[in-house]
Amino acid sequence: MADSKQKTKKNDSSAPDNELGQLREIVFGAAKRDIEARINALEASMQKGFTELQQSQSDNVAMLQKTLNDTANQLAQKLEGVDQSHQQKSEELNQYVDRLASELEMSDTSSKEDAEQLHARMDKEVRELTQNFNDKYADAMAKLEQVTQELTSTKTDRKTLAKLLATMAVNLETDADNA
Repeated sequence: MADSKQKTKKNDSSAPDNELGQLREIVFGAAKRDIEARINALEASMQKGFTELQQSQSDNVAMLQKTLNDTANQLAQKLEGVDQSHQQKSEELNQYVDRLASELEMSDTSSKEDAEQLHARMDKEVRELTQNFNDKYADAMAKLEQVTQELTSTKTDRKTLAKLLATMAVNLETDADNA
């Protein structure tokens, strides 16, 4: 029973609500449907705009990514070219340094050989000059000894002695000029 009373009350309360809804439908129905249609159209338009904006943003991001990749590749190629150029220049400089070092070593060896040859030649000439001087000195001393012997063994006058010394001086000058 209580159950049937509640159902009756529900029916009674829903009947005025139902009537109120029908009345609302009559008075505001067309405007409500028009507003709902506008809202739905606006929602569809907004959804379409968001979709287009999202697609545009995706395209822009893809284009920026492609441009960045292309620029990075170009810079990498330029950097590789510069690196190869520096490597080549470095190798050329190393070859030049090696060639200069070799030339310096050859020049140093050649100058040492020249210096040794010059030193040997000078030593030889000094020995020859010394020997020549010693020979001349020995000859002069022998002649002087001979003259001394002659002067000692024979008594000569002053004129003869002066001639003898003059002859000896001339001989010494001649020997000195020839050497």
